[in-house]
Amino acid sequence: MRFTASPVVELPVGGAVLTFEQDNDSFEVGTSVWPSSLVLVKFAERCLRDPALPFADVLRFPGTRAVELGSGCGPAGLGLSRLGLADLVLTDIAAVLPALRRNLRRNRRHLPRAPRLAQLHWNCPAHLASIASPRRFDLVVAADVVYVPESVPHLVAAMDALADADRGVVLLGYQVRSPEAHQAFWDAVPAAFPVIEKIPREHLDPDYAYEESDVFVLRRRPRQFPLHLQPGLSRSFPNSASRRLNQSKVRLISLAILSSASKSLALLFVFANRGPIFRSSRRSKAGIQNGKEKVRFVRSRAQVSVEVF
Repeated sequence: MRFTASPVVELPVGGAVLTFEQDNDSFEVGTSVWPSSLVLVKFAERCLRDPALPFADVLRFPGTRAVELGSGCGPAGLGLSRLGLADLVLTDIAAVLPALRRNLRRNRRHLPRAPRLAQLHWNCPAHLASIASPRRFDLVVAADVVYVPESVPHLVAAMDALADADRGVVLLGYQVRSPEAHQAFWDAVPAAFPVIEKIPREHLDPDYAYEESDVFVLRRRPRQFPLHLQPGLSRSFPNSASRRLNQSKVRLISLAILSSASKSLALLFVFANRGPIFRSSRRSKAGIQNGKEKVRFVRSRAQVSVEVF
């Protein structure tokens, strides 16, 4: 591979500058650095600096077992490794692994622990079974992997096979490369990951919020927000936890609320087109009453507010 013929890409992350050699003249798309991988890493760094930001639950790295699909030159995986994701496997096809190994050696001194490398063809059951042993992964990472319509079923199947069946989450850096692949991917994803959350652009690193690139979180089930609220206080959440159910427009958010008096109140409420529907043991127009306290919900297009009063 002719690495010297292409520019080196720098990625400042975690107090270091990672550098990635690439071969833009190669027939393999994985030997070039693609923008969404940089956007994903800088989003993760921003969330880790400010745990109050939404989606920080995905980035609780201690004890997290993770795998990256289509690692390419390695910016996403090595960037997350620099940020503390220790138990990590980077994967790609055999033709791209030399570029990945080269950049791992180049950046090894900046990594707390070197990730493992593995060959993976998404349509190879033996590869998937070997990588998922002894157990599946809490976190699947992928960036700029949706570009060929024919590969989409294998990609989604690989995500499904590698993510933990109950709590597995996919952290996806995304850019539309092919309208056909884009349509096929988002048609296939909800069967395996019915909860699809798009990171609002205001939560991306402003220096890396490229117009064409997005970050998504794909989940097996709705996330829970633990709250510790005193009476008279409130907290808001982005109204972005959505799931696609055929053609119906349904928003699903699960909240576990710990109020100061009762210490327990679990609610599941669904937002349909006509507004909120509350499901609980006690219901009222103002909200839900639990012991001496009431919980009131206000929904706007941008967020959900929860108030204990």
